[in-house]
Amino acid sequence: MKRIQRVALLALTVVAVFLILITRTGKPPDSLLNLRDFHYTIQQPSCGSLGVNPLVVILVHSAPGNLRKRQTIRETWASWRRHTRVVFLVGLSQGHQEAIEHEANVFGDVVQGSFVDSYRNLTYKHAMALKWGSEECPQARYVFKADDDIFINIPALCDFLEAPPSQHEIFCTHLLANPVLRNEASAWYVSPEEYPNETYPHYCSGCGIIYPQSILDRLQTAFKEIPFFWIDDVFVSGIARQKASVAIHEIDRYVLQTPQAGDIVSGKLSEGLLDGILYSNEISEHILRHLWHKTQLRALDGQSTPP
Repeated sequence: MKRIQRVALLALTVVAVFLILITRTGKPPDSLLNLRDFHYTIQQPSCGSLGVNPLVVILVHSAPGNLRKRQTIRETWASWRRHTRVVFLVGLSQGHQEAIEHEANVFGDVVQGSFVDSYRNLTYKHAMALKWGSEECPQARYVFKADDDIFINIPALCDFLEAPPSQHEIFCTHLLANPVLRNEASAWYVSPEEYPNETYPHYCSGCGIIYPQSILDRLQTAFKEIPFFWIDDVFVSGIARQKASVAIHEIDRYVLQTPQAGDIVSGKLSEGLLDGILYSNEISEHILRHLWHKTQLRALDGQSTPP
């Protein structure tokens, strides 16, 4: 019975958000990507009001129930606050709302948008990241969209961004024109109605994408000119990027894969590999904490430099 009640409450939340958007604009909720009717249900002070001038603001996509992941990040790489600001982004969640509000008040680093937090709404969260970065922290030269299960080498990241190879391109792991999956049994199934082409444009792996502040307005303008698409990495770093005539600068050699993280911690691989900017997703808490300890030691010894 309780499960049925929770499902019913979530359904009512979805309907409420839908009706609010329809009432205000006469358009379906996809108009959220126009950002005209979007609002923050939990907000944090802007960089300007805090008097901070970060080189990069890191906006972490997180599910409302992932408190442990957020806390691990706070205690590891997000604790290195020199030249950075870290903010966690979530959507609405009936089952976690009270806890999220408490967490936001305690830590002052959680922002919530007026959309239901779900897999199919990740494009809204990605658009919210660019909106927040451009409007609330325009002082930052870069906006880093990150997932909550990656490790970021903050000292190496800042070294890289102080002298980047380009000022007007997106930095990421570059994915080529992948085929659209038409197998209905796949979690990544996309119908021809959702996306008519058989291949996606070149786009970025979503675990970590670095956007120069200088291109955010162009991307957000493109959002208003293209149909909504639920796979956020494809929509933002593929379709919208292509519409905005922004190029991708691949940084594959700075990105290390998850198995390498465990091998570095165990001593099988050289700690010199720690100088990569980030490790890709699904990094365990145990490995993440060990990586951060080793990264701090290298940074304090002056050894951390991107390859």
